Amino acid sequence: MEIREPLILRHTVALIIAICFASFGCTEGATPLRLVGGSTPNRGRVEVQYNGVWGTVCDDSWDIKDATVVCRQLGYNGAVRASTNAEFGQGNGTIWMDDVSCTGSESFLDRCSFNGWGIHNCVHGEDAGVVCQESVQAGVPLRLVGGSTSNKGRVEVQYSGVWGTVCDDSWDINDANVVCRQLGYNGAVRASSNAEFGQGNGTIWMDDVACTGSETFLDRCSFNGWGIHSCVHGEDAGVVCQESVQAGVPLRLVGGSTSNKGRVEVQYSGVWGTVCDDSWDINDANVVCRQLGYNGTIRASTNAEFGQGTGTIWMDDVACTGSETSLGRCLFSGWGINNCGHGEDAGVVCQDHAPLRLVGGSTPNSGRVEVQYNGVWGTVCDDSWDINDATVVCRQLGYNGSLRASTDAEFGQGTRTIWMDDVSCTGSESFLDKCSFNGWGIHNCGHSADAGVVCQGATPLRLVGGSNPNSGRVEVQHNGVWGTVCDDFWDINDATVVCRQLGYNGSLRASTNAEFGQGTGTIWMDDVTCAGSESSLDRCLFSGWGINNCGHSEDAGVVCQATTYEGEALAGVIAGSVVAVAVCTTICIAFCCSCCLSTKVYQKINCRDCLTRQWTGPRTQPPPLNPTIRPTQSAPPSASHSSANSTSLPGSNTRVETRYISPAASISGAQTTVSDTSMPLELRPRGNETVGFALNDAPPAYNECIHLPLYEIGSLPVYDEVSSSLPAYGDDGTPYTVS
Repeated sequence: MEIREPLILRHTVALIIAICFASFGCTEGATPLRLVGGSTPNRGRVEVQYNGVWGTVCDDSWDIKDATVVCRQLGYNGAVRASTNAEFGQGNGTIWMDDVSCTGSESFLDRCSFNGWGIHNCVHGEDAGVVCQESVQAGVPLRLVGGSTSNKGRVEVQYSGVWGTVCDDSWDINDANVVCRQLGYNGAVRASSNAEFGQGNGTIWMDDVACTGSETFLDRCSFNGWGIHSCVHGEDAGVVCQESVQAGVPLRLVGGSTSNKGRVEVQYSGVWGTVCDDSWDINDANVVCRQLGYNGTIRASTNAEFGQGTGTIWMDDVACTGSETSLGRCLFSGWGINNCGHGEDAGVVCQDHAPLRLVGGSTPNSGRVEVQYNGVWGTVCDDSWDINDATVVCRQLGYNGSLRASTDAEFGQGTRTIWMDDVSCTGSESFLDKCSFNGWGIHNCGHSADAGVVCQGATPLRLVGGSNPNSGRVEVQHNGVWGTVCDDFWDINDATVVCRQLGYNGSLRASTNAEFGQGTGTIWMDDVTCAGSESSLDRCLFSGWGINNCGHSEDAGVVCQATTYEGEALAGVIAGSVVAVAVCTTICIAFCCSCCLSTKVYQKINCRDCLTRQWTGPRTQPPPLNPTIRPTQSAPPSASHSSANSTSLPGSNTRVETRYISPAASISGAQTTVSDTSMPLELRPRGNETVGFALNDAPPAYNECIHLPLYEIGSLPVYDEVSSSLPAYGDDGTPYTVS
């Protein structure tokens, strides 16, 4: 726990600082302002945001000095006049400020004298406003960094002579439009978030940017204040701007769960509208995705998959060849000419990164690196290719990391296009196409310089300390050294991944608190969080190799399903229709009743009783259950096998013995057995059930509490006795049966 205390301390300090920022003006930031209801951006009702809530200002004592401070805070040179009596319409909600009295020299409105937040004697008919001078000061400098072309990249802003980034909280197409227009482009293709163009460093200058889209400069938009944020550089905002006037009509994707998918909307004559899905196909989708700055298309979407739009349907019968630079260059019916409803709105799902694959290696984790761009696979040149580049490739493909980078076409020469050259990754990128490189298809290489990688394979696992091979403490080998896993967040999903990696069908339970004994040495993994679908444990989220706050008393373990049901092996043995099952069941019940006096009988009992009984006499381990299909000579020599439970396969010395026990059988009732080889019979799994069994003439050492796989044959629920640990024969060779 000592490791976590500094985090708590830092969070406490951060909270105190945040309160200081918000309440006492510890920085140069200020309460955000906006103008609402005016016919132009430089006029309107003054609204102020306090505690995250927008409200108005009362016009008591409101004059030109107050208006001057407002206008200057908003970036204008000064005020033309102060406005009273809700000239720009009445606001709603809280009236935050009253009796404002500025000298005119203040930098921000909340530095002026006023009654206090929310203290007033006004109504919204007294809302104050301003008209500011239309000419504004030049905005703060902007630049785009990290993009493969000049019109895209991470947005950086220079304030007080220092470059910094913008946080992507609330970042949208309106904000991107302002950035692109300030940089001289016609507008934005899309807004980018989650540090798509790489993480910046230094100060995060702006957060919670909220542009209307009409601002001339980014710093005219509402935001928290310079340097006031709650972000990290993994949230750096970016943009993709329209490349030129010829870039075509603006597009956007609306209604998707992620930014790379949604309903296609096009802006024509300043009005946004939709596209009809008549003739809509992958060629059309390719043009849309490429215009929006994506590498390619996953699929075209029809029938308003991403929700129905509103307003004009601008395009119909779109017929792109796939090579057009913008959607407006494709053939279509004409602007606004359509025979559609919004139930036919078209959409797309774009590739948010270029797919990779490894080719030519002797194992799946090694090979020549190939990347898909615009639907075409190609290679990567090995100029500057190193371990950082290989690490990004391997991580994108789901491996933990790379063992080495490969050059000189070690895994064979590729064909067709060489897509990437002079790749230069830092090693922290999520995808290869986020690294710096020359640009798609720009290279000076031949295929003899094709790059490759060797990735780390799945980390080895073992179970230690269990009473049988399917249970124990989980140990993992990293860098050649075995160590344990901490049980923080350890659950059935994690256990399922472990068991499946070890070859079992699944897990019965997750084990904590060093149930199978404490390990020694390194604790390799902590805070493991699997979805349950991962192919190996090291594909799950965790703290990092060797990073933990645990002791070995927290070593994690698992209990895996001990056996698997081999449906293919039993399909030719278990046969018959539902009617045949019922007949066979009746015969078996009658037979068991007649022979139970001559056999050793298991009684189905309460599992709690089974677990709590004590036996002080000698304990004899029952012999293991024989396989479902076994040579007849493998039975004990003195055994007298019941023909009702065995069948000789024609032309073979193999005898099949398969018992299925009905869970409905009573303690005193007869055995319910299905044994038939006449035709295929379907078994449907129904899960597991914990059942207790006790041998009627044996000490409790023979008692068993087990998890039996439960199936259905027709409508009859049955247990698979073969999967249990019950012995098939006693020491004297007499077969056991079950009731």
